[in-house]
Amino acid sequence: SVTEGVETQQDWDTLKSMGCDTAQGYFIAKPMNLAALIEFSAGYIP
Repeated sequence: SVTEGVETQQDWDTLKSMGCDTAQGYFIAKPMNLAALIEFSAGYIP
């Protein structure tokens, strides 16, 4: 499942224990412009 709004490690740990495997939120990455997104994506290792 997918969740949005993950802001802390505790949020993410709780959601993972509930079966969530995909997330979006400030804990994962702050909002960024296109150049920053390209750089972030290039270094991303799942």
